[in-house]
Amino acid sequence: MQEGALTIAENTVLTLARTAAGFLVGATTALALGLLYTLGPLARETIRALNTVLQSVSVLVWSLVLFMLFGVLSPVPPVLVAALVTLPIMLSALLSGLDSANPRLIELAVLLGADRRKLYRDLLLPSLLPALTGAGRAALGAALRISVVAEAFGSSRGIGYMIATYYSLAEPRGV
Repeated sequence: MQEGALTIAENTVLTLARTAAGFLVGATTALALGLLYTLGPLARETIRALNTVLQSVSVLVWSLVLFMLFGVLSPVPPVLVAALVTLPIMLSALLSGLDSANPRLIELAVLLGADRRKLYRDLLLPSLLPALTGAGRAALGAALRISVVAEAFGSSRGIGYMIATYYSLAEPRGV
């Protein structure tokens, strides 16, 4: 099997696009859950439990379940797998950052007339940025690695698909 540089580039771009889409879905979901986390104790405990479940289930299990649900040739499973690996990493950093926020500063901001939007934008989000940046870097790397594995499990294109195809054809140049 002979693959040109253009095919390799196309599959690389496809894998990167799927990973980026999954990362954005996971990070956006984590931010939304972080907003819900601040609503009260019930939301806090529910989101903590959800995060624990997401962390305890292997991403390979998620891959297999998603391929069974959406089909082997669907482009959706690699994106959702990247989102599911991103979500607990980002959510853990976000929750620990929210828990470590100074309650006296929050109380002072509320006393000075800050509404919920200003509280998030001017106090909480800037204090969370260092933790979210580090978590984002870790999550993006993990999402990229697992996207390749998910494509190898079942996909019709992408770097993981190319590696699995070359491996099954015993072509060492492609692997």
